[in-house]
Amino acid sequence: MKFEWSLKEFSKVLAILSILSPFVNADESNPAIASADSAVVKLTSKDFESFMKENPLVLTEFFAPWCGHCKNLGPEYQEAADKLVERNIKLAQVDCTEEKDLCQSHGIRGYPSLKIFKGIDSEPEDYVGDRKSAAIVSYMIKQSLPAVLDVNSNDDFTEFIENSDDPVVVQVLPTKIKDKSINETFYNIAESLRNKFTFISTSNDEIIKNYKVESSKPKYLLFRPNEELSHYSELPKDAKLDEDTLKEFIQTESKPLFGEITGNTFQSYVEAKVPLAYYFYSDPKEKEEISNLITNLAKEYRGKINFVALDASKYGAHANNLNMKEEFPLFVIHDIEKNLKYGIDQEKNFESKSIEPFLKKFISGKIEPIVKSEPIPTKEEASQQAVVKLVGKTHEDYVNDKKKITLVKYYAPWCGHCKKLAPVFEELAQLIKDDDANKDKYVIADIDATLNDVPVEISGYPTLIMYSDSEPVVYKGARDLESLAKFIGYEIVPKSETESKKDSPRDEL
Repeated sequence: MKFEWSLKEFSKVLAILSILSPFVNADESNPAIASADSAVVKLTSKDFESFMKENPLVLTEFFAPWCGHCKNLGPEYQEAADKLVERNIKLAQVDCTEEKDLCQSHGIRGYPSLKIFKGIDSEPEDYVGDRKSAAIVSYMIKQSLPAVLDVNSNDDFTEFIENSDDPVVVQVLPTKIKDKSINETFYNIAESLRNKFTFISTSNDEIIKNYKVESSKPKYLLFRPNEELSHYSELPKDAKLDEDTLKEFIQTESKPLFGEITGNTFQSYVEAKVPLAYYFYSDPKEKEEISNLITNLAKEYRGKINFVALDASKYGAHANNLNMKEEFPLFVIHDIEKNLKYGIDQEKNFESKSIEPFLKKFISGKIEPIVKSEPIPTKEEASQQAVVKLVGKTHEDYVNDKKKITLVKYYAPWCGHCKKLAPVFEELAQLIKDDDANKDKYVIADIDATLNDVPVEISGYPTLIMYSDSEPVVYKGARDLESLAKFIGYEIVPKSETESKKDSPRDEL
């Protein structure tokens, strides 16, 4: 079944998403189980398949009555089900304690698991939205709508963008374009990102004229909520019209000029791969007073830096992660890709007028990052160790030395696997240190990743990476002496029989 929506109907649907319906109480004895008078449909293995065939869009909760998270979700899920009745979008439940085979056939490993079914023949999708009633309703209505909305008039276009609560991605597509794959690319992106953004395609002559679109090439625009129509972002003319470029454009430009960062929004900023400028405030008045300044700066540095506000009364400890003291207000930039932090000097009283010159120095590369680092070992300390101790301030010097092969162990002091590996690592380092022919070719080093900044993604401890004149390589093999030596290309020469006898305690006796 195909869903057909007009633009005005679509706008009305989005407008009512925030309207709260009367709260529906779940089963008082167990809130995880939908009450009999709710719109949630309880399914079993007997009717599951037929129900999915009859209904084009179903969100199904696979749950267990004893599950605490299921009990928390229960009332929200029922409320959402009641709201969606008039949209012919069904919400269902499957009790996995009673329907074990059915749950197993859908790969259910934890509770609650929410899956979206669009007919019995299509592969179900995981629901990845928030688990609150309004979020479930909004998410499922978007699932029922076309991935791309075709707009045929300038008035509809303006009305829709002004009333949208989501970033709107627009493709202005001149009718003379011959390359139809461009349109296909846009639709593919829309399908994959439909839950986060709204997509529009138009070939309206007035819109083409207003946004100065060339007759032979489409133009891509992005409008953010609560901003004037003149504040849209535009994909650069020389940008490639491929999927990766468009996705990067959307992820970067969809961010508010000066938005609030929370646990829910943090990941989206990380995915944008743009330096993130934080303004920590301890009082809402501080944020209000600086809002116009930062908003104007955000317009100037759009695409180069994202600007966010962070409530220090809730998330002040995050300042430590950015190598800053918990003294507010403060301003700090995190270059996410390089994992480098740059902050306005906290030894002086913070002044908002210091932000703009600080940004200019950051963009021009005239500010040194604040590096968390242990003290640099002295020459005497270094000479006594076979394993070279790296710290935050020396890490880059070693890993960027293309003339040597450097094996670095990133560890945490509390890590049991790190402790087990330590003597093997020490033995390899000592062998190389005593090898006059090769000691200048290799560096065996380690660094405490909990006490030092490292521009490396650490997924677990210990992490071993080899640096040389080519790309860094993560080691995934066995953690014994021979395997590690083979990985870096170092040949362990066995002792001769004479040396073995000389070194034998039995011969000495």
